[in-house]
Order: sequence, then C-alpha cells, then structure tokens
Amino acid sequence: MKKSEQKVAEAFTELMIERIKEMQVDWQKPWVNVGFTGMPQNINGRHYNGMNSLMLMLLRQKEGYRTPVFMTFQQAKKNGWDVKKGEKGFPVELWSHNIKDKDGHTLTNEEYNNLSEAEKAECKSFFVNRMWVVFNVEQTMFPEKEPEKWQKYLDTFAGGKLLDTEGQFRSPELDYMLNKQTWVCPVHVQESNSAFYAPGEDKIVLPLKAQFAEGEKFYGTLLHEMAHSTGHESRLDRLKDDEKLGKHKSYAREELVAEMSSAMMAGQLGIAKGIQEDNVAYLQGWL
Repeated sequence: MKKSEQKVAEAFTELMIERIKEMQVDWQKPWVNVGFTGMPQNINGRHYNGMNSLMLMLLRQKEGYRTPVFMTFQQAKKNGWDVKKGEKGFPVELWSHNIKDKDGHTLTNEEYNNLSEAEKAECKSFFVNRMWVVFNVEQTMFPEKEPEKWQKYLDTFAGGKLLDTEGQFRSPELDYMLNKQTWVCPVHVQESNSAFYAPGEDKIVLPLKAQFAEGEKFYGTLLHEMAHSTGHESRLDRLKDDEKLGKHKSYAREELVAEMSSAMMAGQLGIAKGIQEDNVAYLQGWL
C-alpha cells in the first residue's frame, strides 16, 4: 500500500472507530447526522464518490460543519479565501481511469471507443489514484469573503422534513423506486414480522411502513436490505461464505458492508438511520 493510500485508510479507520464507539453507547442514534442535507461536494459542485463521500459525511458530523462543501488548499488560495490558521485538512483519494494503446500512448475514452475490437484487446486499462487534502469551506475565509454564496449554501443544505399523510417521514426518491419497482431486484412491501433479502429468490421482503414506529426506520431498513442485494452472484458476488474468515465472521463482515452502504445512502437522502437492532452485538467485533 502506498503512503498516500495508507494515510487515507488510517483517517477513515479513525473516523469509523470513533463513530462505532459512540454508537455502542447509543446504537439508536443515526450513523450520519442528517440535521443538514446534501452529498459532500467540492467547491465546483462535483460530488465525491464511494468511501470519500462516507468519510466526509462522518467528518462533517464530527466537526459540525453546516455545509458539505470542501476545497483543496490550492483552490482556497487561488480564490483568495485562504485556509484559517490552525485548521487541518482531511485526505481523500481521487481515482482516474487510464487507457494506453499497444505503443504506450494514452487514449481518451472517445479514442478508445473508436477502435476496433482487435485494437481494444491490445490496449491496457488501469486505474491510478492520487491523494488530495481537502478543507471544509468553514475552515477557510470563504464565508467572510463570499457572504452571498455562503448564505446560498446555508439555504441549500438546511434541509427540510417531508411527511406523508400519516405524519411519518417520507422519501420521494425511495417511494418512487418502490412504486415503479426500479431496484435491481423485486421489493415486496407486505404485512410481515421481519425484513430480509432472500438471495435464492433474489428478492427483498419488507413489512408495511405502518408497522414501523417511524418512517426513517422503514427506509433505513429498506436501504440495509438493498445493500445486501448488491452482493448477489449476478452483481458483486459478495455473499458466498469466505473460508478464510469462517461463516460467522463472513456474515458479520457482510452486515458491516450493508450498514456502511445504507448509512451512506441514508445520509445522502436525509434519512436518520440508526444501526439495525440485530447488529448491535457486532459493534465490538467490528471495532
């Protein structure tokens, strides 16, 4: 592992350990604070992906940043916003896709797509990662130098809570997905005493929303089972027992994958998702 990769991994691990310790005390609190909405993005509006997104969500929660907007030191300096004295940045990874032909020339995606199948077979495709250190806009002089833009950010990410006719939280995005059945496998919402993903039938079964005390718990459970369904053999093929880990540890790891995936999506959708009750016992093992 490169030093840059190690630095990012250590930063992520530290955030996760701190959060899991907090949730051991109160496992019903949400993984990601949804007092403010919005996916982490850079100053140009480009959203961060994957682990970077989850890390910056957790960082925002830890530090209490009011917006999910970040920038590099160079971006701050170039625009005259300057990073405030004593502020520390946070490492993120940027992965770029590279394609080289048989002669070692770098190709754009368009150039690659225009090649014949035989020429494509001679190309090499690989990913390269670089580490960047980013700062939240509140760590810079941006709010003071750009008061109108700052207020716009505050208004944009203040969020709001939508309610259904029963007074429960509702998620328009997930409601649309359920109504149109646009997920990768069928989702059956029916009167039931349990929620689960059945790999053999490749389907999700979820109790009625009215059976949950809160709308957030309904959607949080849905996201958890959706995360499990990505491990089906026709997708990421992640659900087979790992002989090296053993069945129990393999199951615990899959539950962690589902928790992290659903927590990240819940944060992006403004849903206060606590840990699944069945997974409370795994907190110490995850640490």
